[in-house]
Amino acid sequence: MNTNKNFDSKTVSDHVLIDDLDAAIRESASDSRINFSKAQVASLNSADIAHMDCTELIAAIKSTELPLLTDEQLARLTFQDRDTLERLLYLARKCVRNQGY
Repeated sequence: MNTNKNFDSKTVSDHVLIDDLDAAIRESASDSRINFSKAQVASLNSADIAHMDCTELIAAIKSTELPLLTDEQLARLTFQDRDTLERLLYLARKCVRNQGY
């Protein structure tokens, strides 16, 4: 009897995708520890935004409660590229500045 377990590439790649998804979910949960107030987001300049990592960008975007982003879209921010996150933060900064912060 052959006890050698062979995995096809699809099974292995499925496990890798699940592991990547689990890591992204954990990262999304961890970014909630970083808190920004709306006043802090309003005071960010371009250099500050350029030096932020993706986790900080996501936390800042979420803290502004942009009306155009649904909860489902907010949950998927971890899958966005850096340029998209920066553009969303610039939009969020503009929104909170218009709110008087």
